[in-house]
Amino acid sequence: MLQGLLSAIVETLLTSVWNAVVRFLRLENAVELTTAIVGLSCIAIGLAAFFLDH
Repeated sequence: MLQGLLSAIVETLLTSVWNAVVRFLRLENAVELTTAIVGLSCIAIGLAAFFLDH
């Protein structure tokens, strides 16, 4: 359960940072696609860590 919480926190932080970088560089059109990619990759990393730990 702790891993799931940490995974959600890391996903939120990475998404926020990515959105800030994209807005700073004026690339708003790519935000939706990259947010989806980053979110799915964080979920995949979290799931892999969960299953490999147990």
